[in-house]
Amino acid sequence: MAQDPPDASDDDQRLVTFIVGPDHKEFSIHKSVVCARSPVFDKALNSEFKEGKERTIVLEETEVGVFKVVMHWLYTSQLPRFRKTGFGAEKKEQVVKWGPSDLKTDEEGNTLELKWDYLMSNAYVFAHLYDICDLRKDINSAFEKRFEYDSEDIPQPSSYPYNTTIIRVFENVPYDQSSLCKTFALAFAKNWHPSAGTDTDTALFENLQMPPSFTHMALVQMARIRQEMEQARSGKSGARRVRW
Repeated sequence: MAQDPPDASDDDQRLVTFIVGPDHKEFSIHKSVVCARSPVFDKALNSEFKEGKERTIVLEETEVGVFKVVMHWLYTSQLPRFRKTGFGAEKKEQVVKWGPSDLKTDEEGNTLELKWDYLMSNAYVFAHLYDICDLRKDINSAFEKRFEYDSEDIPQPSSYPYNTTIIRVFENVPYDQSSLCKTFALAFAKNWHPSAGTDTDTALFENLQMPPSFTHMALVQMARIRQEMEQARSGKSGARRVRW
């Protein structure tokens, strides 16, 4: 549900300036919109500190593209739609200007992750840092749909994310309290198979490059899935289940 239009006569609807990224790109957002969504920003902007007096928040570590996702959600309560550029009907919609299967690569051309995964996972970490609870829920739901191939608006080249995406989330949020961490582990457990694994997947078990918390969660889920399959084959019910 979109936010109500701001009332310019209300002091809480005055604009707040966000200075984002190393290039200090400025964004203006209504104070009430920010404060209603984030207790952290609410406290900062209603204080006697510099942020409150100047109505300015500096986010040098936040990428501009990630902040645009957050800003879009703040005003619309929806994540932006990600479609390929050039679709005639889509030009009238607010969309991100790159294709859904675009990849982020390193200097040698190796694939790191999907751009969609990159933006969404970083927006999730941002939402964790600034306690934007509903944004975290919406991003988790979007990833669940992506892994279940259940949305036209979300890229679907694989049924679980690249290791780069997994590492980012597990290293920046408390995994035992994060729904997205559990979603990643379950998707990997359901869809990974050693005969079809890529070199980056193999690193999970051979090179120990993944966070131990993810490895543990994925293995627990694999054990649970195997147990349920064995129960189904034997026709048994009520057996002890593996839990988190």
